[in-house]
Amino acid sequence: MSILGNKDLSIQTILTVLSVLYTIAVFQALLIAFYLVFQKKGIAKSRVILSLLLIDFSIFLTGTFLLLFFTHWHLIYYAHLANLSVFLAPPLLYFYYCTLVDENFRLTYRSLIHLIPFMVIFSLMFYVIVFQFHRDFVFRPFGIVLISALFVQSIFYLRRVIIERNGAVTKGHVSAKLKWFGYLFGGVFLIFVFKLLIFIAWNVLGFVDVCIFLTGIFFIFSFMMINMLVLYGLFNPGSLINYFKYQSSSLNDNLKSKHFNELLFLLDQKKLYLDPLLNLDKLARPLNISGKQLSQLINESAGNNFNDFINKYRIEEAQMLIKKNNEQRPNILTIAYEVGFNSKSTFNTAFKKFTNSTPSEYRQSLS
Repeated sequence: MSILGNKDLSIQTILTVLSVLYTIAVFQALLIAFYLVFQKKGIAKSRVILSLLLIDFSIFLTGTFLLLFFTHWHLIYYAHLANLSVFLAPPLLYFYYCTLVDENFRLTYRSLIHLIPFMVIFSLMFYVIVFQFHRDFVFRPFGIVLISALFVQSIFYLRRVIIERNGAVTKGHVSAKLKWFGYLFGGVFLIFVFKLLIFIAWNVLGFVDVCIFLTGIFFIFSFMMINMLVLYGLFNPGSLINYFKYQSSSLNDNLKSKHFNELLFLLDQKKLYLDPLLNLDKLARPLNISGKQLSQLINESAGNNFNDFINKYRIEEAQMLIKKNNEQRPNILTIAYEVGFNSKSTFNTAFKKFTNSTPSEYRQSLS
């Protein structure tokens, strides 16, 4: 039976709003999925898996929509089948995570093992619906088992992601990708929570009004999540589908570790950052690597671009000079030139960025 029986005017208005939100959310999700499949930039696996995740989300959202708006029993049974697509979300999220942090990740026949929970539960539900039409079995005990299994499955994959995330961080992967994935996983988990609350409100407690309210929140949150994904993708495309700028680089982990230690030695002992004409190619020469490889080294090992990486050293040197000569009150511009900056404005901007204060404010704080 549908969530709704008799509909008064206010509920009808709410339903109209929810149907609009559902339509827009599903249309956007499918549009993004279609765009990602035919987008030529980025790693193909990353794009395709994210597309499948969006399609799966659309099917899941459609199942909830059918349960809310339709009363025909056969249609509602098939809506429950559509809702089972939620069991594909955790493994798809895990595969997507793997493509974000490992450019060598491959989907193999062994990956099909992750689909077993969905195939077993879908087959059992399909048998019950098509051959048994056992309403109470679908809604009560089996429904409780499904919800419990979904959370167990989600916790299993969350644990795997946390373990592998720690390894990815130690390897120096860009944290923006992990931050974006954390937002995505959190959003999907909240959707699971809403579905659990809806199931309890309707199938266990029989609170129709509460169920309508929770379903409304579910559609609104889904709409917001899709739009946040769109906005994030527009401003952070590299984190969304993973371009792996240095995929063709010859630097492996051992070489990166070796060269990065050499780089730190040159900066700490030789103080090459004091050279105002320092650039990527010039700094790369003592390491016997190219400027592009040095850029990769700094990005992946330090998590900064070249300018920020060098400017941080310069600002630390400037702080030391200000402290050392604080009583003489040296000219700020003189210090800026001494540590390798070519202008006072660039120095002030960098100083503010790394210390949250201007050079003058920093000197006053010492007094």
